[in-house]
Amino acid sequence: MHGFASLLALRTLQSHKVGRYFPLVIAVAGFLYPLTGGIVTSALVAWVYKTGNFEMESYVAFLWGGGQAFLLFIISFTRIPATL
Repeated sequence: MHGFASLLALRTLQSHKVGRYFPLVIAVAGFLYPLTGGIVTSALVAWVYKTGNFEMESYVAFLWGGGQAFLLFIISFTRIPATL
């Protein structure tokens, strides 16, 4: 979604003096937010398992990662119509 928005903004703002740099901001935010959010939530889940002395099987880690990706998609999708 962020890639599409960046390409569209790049196409429409290429002749604008300051606006031509906004696609770069959109692309960086599109990669930076999921990366940092994924690191923080994964570290939090690992901390809870570690302090609770639980063992995490490989399929459980897969489910946590899939759930995080799904929730990130839902949150990102619902924020877009709110900005329109």
